Amino acid sequence: MSKKFFVGGFSFFLIAFMIAALFINGCGAASGGGGGGGNNISTLTSIIISPVLSNLIPGGNQQYAATGYYSDGTNKDITNTAAWSCDNAAAGVITATTGYFTAANPATVQVGNITATKDSRTSNSARAVVVPGGSQGVTAAAGGYHSLAFKNDANGFAWAWGWNGNGQLGVGDTTLRSVPTRVLTISTVASVAGGNQHSIALLNNGTVMTWGYNNYGQLGDNTQIDKNTPQALALTNIIAVAAGDNHTLALVNDGTLWVWGRNNNGQLGDGTQVNRLVPVKISISDVIAIAAGGNHSMALKSDGTLWTWGDNSNGQLGDNTIIQRLRPVQVSTLSGITAISGGSLHSLALKSNGTVWAWGDNLYGQLGTGNIIDSHVPVQMNNLAGIIGISAGGEHSLALKSGGTVWATGRNNHGQLGDNSILDKSTPFQIPGFTNVIAVSGGYWHSIAVRINGTDGTVWAWGYNFYGQLGDGTSGGAADKLVPTQTNAF
Repeated sequence: MSKKFFVGGFSFFLIAFMIAALFINGCGAASGGGGGGGNNISTLTSIIISPVLSNLIPGGNQQYAATGYYSDGTNKDITNTAAWSCDNAAAGVITATTGYFTAANPATVQVGNITATKDSRTSNSARAVVVPGGSQGVTAAAGGYHSLAFKNDANGFAWAWGWNGNGQLGVGDTTLRSVPTRVLTISTVASVAGGNQHSIALLNNGTVMTWGYNNYGQLGDNTQIDKNTPQALALTNIIAVAAGDNHTLALVNDGTLWVWGRNNNGQLGDGTQVNRLVPVKISISDVIAIAAGGNHSMALKSDGTLWTWGDNSNGQLGDNTIIQRLRPVQVSTLSGITAISGGSLHSLALKSNGTVWAWGDNLYGQLGTGNIIDSHVPVQMNNLAGIIGISAGGEHSLALKSGGTVWATGRNNHGQLGDNSILDKSTPFQIPGFTNVIAVSGGYWHSIAVRINGTDGTVWAWGYNFYGQLGDGTSGGAADKLVPTQTNAF
């Protein structure tokens, strides 16, 4: 069966929590007044915490802030009136009345979920990552046959390497790079996502930059002309981005979703199959997390429900059919989800209990169920517990355990599973000797991880390297790496 490229749209651990997950514990409009009928009172509908991700050294501090969104369309700072908590004392403690977090001094990486609660509304996906010895310093994501990264420092520069035939590296030309090369014109990057042949960056100010292949309008600039340097879009207040094969998603801080690019399978979710050259808002609200697969899309809503749309040829929408959907449909069998990721023809979800659920194409064992039978509904992956991060590659899947180990399953034709073989696996296994990992990302046939190294983080990659997408200075037919290999420094 012909496989189309996926990209998980920045669907790796650190980025999977780059939005505030809002789980609403109560509903109902409040009204007040007496005598002849009262005045309607605007109710709190959702809370967003910022920053949504903090990477801290032991003893480090972070002031979190909470913004409340109300039914009358207003919002206000509720930092000092919300009740704050952290679910992991090993990560640190948070002042209940102010949102001031102090990191502990753990022996291993610890992750704390930061929660703000007010009027029975809760946000619980702000996240503190405490790294012994220092901060991880870098975040990376795998595109189709290229890779992206940015440094979490004052500059926030982005870097790219690998295939560049359509300018997807953003370096001003179309020549491949086998070592990390700085993306031109952008800084203060908050997240990055790689499509098949296009790239997207979210900046700290909530704006979006795109570059690369644009035949279907996936750059959102109202043209179909490729760009080899980043272009700014007229979008603001964006908190998360995701890149599919040839389509792009952007999540606004009010829970609305904007989409653009290819729409042949309804992957934009606007009820049509018409490509969009500029961002369009679709009919879904209260979204708190997004992911893009090859030609399908995923959204997690504040009430904990998961919605999918687009291509469903292998059941990757999880609705127990193989009918493509032009608008979002609910995956009714899942709850308690904390992260989502889309592969070429399969999908993943991480639950709050640390288990991983998968559905869709399973030709190479990427669902991790011990067989190669497709599933049109979510099924639990074998052999996984205590998982804190997931990423769906083209035809393989990656999972990050709380202790810093990486587990993999699925296709392995270029060594993308990292076990020094090219044998497919249908049950998740631990990549031997690879520890101290804090982030993973799956490309089409390659994989990327961020690993702790003293006071900083290093990027490691393995699998297909014909175009230099592993970033170790090599490329060509004999350049694949069957085990994790450190990329060149940047």
